[in-house]
Amino acid sequence: MSVKSVYSYVVILPNPEWAGQSGQVNPVPTNISFNLLVDNNILTLSSSTISRSTDIRGLLYVPDLDRIDPCVNASSLYIPSNATRQTNLPQEDYRLIAIAPWISADCTLAYLSAARQDPIRAFIFYPLDNGTGPLPPANDQMWGLHDGGQWRSHNKYPVYAVTSQVGNTLMTHLSRYSGNMTDVENGHYLTEIYDIRDYARIYTDIRTGKLSFNI
Repeated sequence: MSVKSVYSYVVILPNPEWAGQSGQVNPVPTNISFNLLVDNNILTLSSSTISRSTDIRGLLYVPDLDRIDPCVNASSLYIPSNATRQTNLPQEDYRLIAIAPWISADCTLAYLSAARQDPIRAFIFYPLDNGTGPLPPANDQMWGLHDGGQWRSHNKYPVYAVTSQVGNTLMTHLSRYSGNMTDVENGHYLTEIYDIRDYARIYTDIRTGKLSFNI
């Protein structure tokens, strides 16, 4: 199933330590927060587990690799140390969407495996150096993981690719929305509207149907 758009924006998550378990996701006005709509050059690498629902939504984050995995060092060149991880999210059962650079076959498999441990709904990868140019087709050797395609059946979530420009933009802002409310981008505005104890994080909405957002 092809993707019509990927829309990422900032939401406020109540801190369960004072608000209780709510699971609420409250969008922040786009004039005071980051948002990015991508409606072209989105590649579906694996879609066998996508239902007919057009809603694939979740908090954007970077999965944690095993500390001794060599891909940790390889990734450090492309992923800011303060990019949002699960430890930067409220301890609630929120749906997640993972993102990572496509560094190598081994590192891609490591990230896919790490994400399987999380309540993930989709994974977004991006190449390191294609800029805004067209992505190679899904059957291109660039996307090969040298396992005969078994990774598609091992991972029970859809996998997509976006351009390196889009991926780098999302990763940069994941590092800007990972700390306390006072530390995030435009935090001085947000703290005038929202409780300083809450979380401001990036939420991603992947649409496979009609392009429509109710935010």
